[in-house]
Amino acid sequence: MSAVFYQTTNIQFWMSDYLVYINHVDFKSVVMIFSFVCISAPTSGAILSGYIGNKIGGYGSIYALPICIVGSWIVTAASLPICFIENNTIVFVLLWIMFFTGGIIMPLLTGCMLSVVEPENRPQANSLANTMYNLLGFFPAPFIYGFISEYTGGSTSKWGMISTMLVAPPASCFVMLAFYYKLDMKDYWTERKKKIIQQYIETHEGESEKTINNKIECFDENLSRANLKINNYPSILHVEIAESLLPGYGGANASNSDYSDFYSR
Repeated sequence: MSAVFYQTTNIQFWMSDYLVYINHVDFKSVVMIFSFVCISAPTSGAILSGYIGNKIGGYGSIYALPICIVGSWIVTAASLPICFIENNTIVFVLLWIMFFTGGIIMPLLTGCMLSVVEPENRPQANSLANTMYNLLGFFPAPFIYGFISEYTGGSTSKWGMISTMLVAPPASCFVMLAFYYKLDMKDYWTERKKKIIQQYIETHEGESEKTINNKIECFDENLSRANLKINNYPSILHVEIAESLLPGYGGANASNSDYSDFYSR
C-alpha cells in the first residue's frame, strides 16, 4: 500500500508538469482535464468499492483479496504504457483507469489488513500502517522523482515518471503474497482444529461415539462462527473460546447458546 501511495503522490505532484513539458499539452487543458481525472476517478472507485464490499460479504470475504489482485493487475497494465504513448487522450484515459481502479482496491486492502488483526489491536495497527504510508509513500515520492529527473535530463526527462510507473508491478506482487499468506494461515487453523478434535477423542475414550460426535459438532460450529469474524480463519483467541465452550473439554461446560451470547455482547 505504501507503493500505491508513492505512485499516487508522484502522479498528483508531477504529472501536470510532465504533460506540459514532455507531452506538450496546453496548460489550461492539463488543469481542467487532470483535475477532472483526479476528482472523478478515485471518488467513483471508492463508491463502487463500498458496493462491492457489501456484495461479497465484507472485507473478511474470500473474494476480497482476489478482487484486489485483479485490480492491481489493471493498475499495472494501465500505468506502464503511459510514458511511451504520445496520444494525450489515451494518456488521460489510462490515468482515469488507474485512479478509478485504485479507488476500488485501496478501501478493500485496508479492510483486509485490519481484519486479520485482533479488534483490540486495530487502532495501533492502523496507526503503524499510516506511519509507514507516510515514511515510504507520501514523504519520499516527490524527492525521489525530482532527484531522478535532475540527473537524467531535467524537466524534459521521462525517467522520473517511468520510475514512478515501475512501482506498480512490485505492488501487485505484494498483494498476491498477502493472498498466499491468507491461504497458508487458513490451512494452519484447519490442521489445528483436527488436532484439537483428535485430542478430545483420545481423552474421552469412555464416552459413546454419538456423544463424542455431538460435542465435536458443537466445537466445529463454534469454530465456524469464529471464522466469520476473522477473515475466514479464527484467531488464537477464537480457538481458545471455541475450546472452552466445547462441553466437557478444557474444564468448561457450555453450549452453543453461550457462544452466541458471547458475540451478541
